[in-house]
Formats: sequence, C-alpha cells, structure tokens
Amino acid sequence: MGTAPKEKIYTTFEYDVLALVVYLIDAGVEYHDIYERLTKLSVNNVLTPTSTDIEKAEKIRTYFKNKHMLRMLKGELISEFMSAVDEIIASPFSLCNDHYKIIVKLPTFYEENIQTEQLYKNYNNLSPNSKAVNKKDIWTFVTKIERNAKDAKNYTFYFKNLANNLLTVVVGKGEIGYGIWNYVAESNKPIGINAHLKVHRKRGYSFMMYGLQSKYDLFDIGK
Repeated sequence: MGTAPKEKIYTTFEYDVLALVVYLIDAGVEYHDIYERLTKLSVNNVLTPTSTDIEKAEKIRTYFKNKHMLRMLKGELISEFMSAVDEIIASPFSLCNDHYKIIVKLPTFYEENIQTEQLYKNYNNLSPNSKAVNKKDIWTFVTKIERNAKDAKNYTFYFKNLANNLLTVVVGKGEIGYGIWNYVAESNKPIGINAHLKVHRKRGYSFMMYGLQSKYDLFDIGK
C-alpha cells in the first residue's frame, strides 16, 4: 500500500506572511528559527512587519508572478516548486503547511535572481551553438553569488575575460576549494587559467557562458 498524501492545513495570519519573513531575515534571524517562529501562532502577537517589509514582500510577489507568467507564455515548464510559489504569492495572509520551508527562502531566492539577471545584462552571451573548448585565457573576478537551496548549497564565482564573456567556478559549501577561489577573488588581480571549459547556462536562464571543470591549471600572468 502507498503512503497516504499529507493533509494540507492552512494557517491564517494577521499580517502578510512574506513580509514577516522579510522582517525576520533583515533582523538576522536564521532560516530554521524563522521556520520555527512561523509555525507558532503566537508569531502574530510579537512581530509586526514595517511598511518597508510589506513593500518588499509585494515586490517579491510581483517579480515571481511575472517571471512565471512569462515562462507559461513561452510554453516552458512550470515546476512543482514554481507552482508552490504561485500558491504562496496568491494568498499573502495564509500559508499551507507544505510551504513554510519555501517561503522562508523566497526573499533569498529573489535576491539571488536579481543579482544574476543584473550580472548577465553586462556581459556577452556565448552562442547557443558554442562547444566545449580548450582555452588558455586571462580572467578577472566579477562577483560571487551564494546558492542556498534544498538541492544545491554552493557559491558561484564569476570571472570575465577581455572578450567580456563570463566563466563560472562553482564550489560547494565546506569544500576545500572555496578557500582557494575566495583568495583569488579577494586578491582582485587577473589570473591565468588553462583548462578545457564547458559551455553552459544556469537553470532557468538562456544566457550562455563558460564553466570551469575539475581539471585546470592556474598560471601567474606577472605584474
């Protein structure tokens, strides 16, 4: 016999739930603590989001609503996660028990998406027909974006070359390589990389860029 589906239970809040999450994140509360607070009904008696929190929550809802609507118009896949987000943004004052963990991370995903989209606007997109290539080039650090999702906890370091293309270096949280690449990033100096680079895109985006794989050589380009 299969497992019976989990019963959906909806809780009504006095305030905009997403605004409460924004309030707590800005206050420096950890994700697991936010989750615990939201599951307690007394949350309404001790927390009051500010007008700024409410405005940001509305901005986040509008962003995801428009993003998912555009995907639907293009005939692109709407994942189970996206459907859950759509349900969350449709009911600002109520929340399903299945969606607590999602709403806790939603402002963080929003910030990550905004960072990523702004980044891609400033650099050259590789051709969709581009192939993996052996490349010896000079790269300069651009930015680092954190991913803290259920299925991926990592940092993506972005570098640019003189052709204004991007190279990604993805390092998992806790990996030894993080210290090396963080040092390279903080040194703010160009670095030489000789490697077989893949050509890829970030899931959910059409922007094409180079990606560093496991085998590579770094070389000093001098002063």
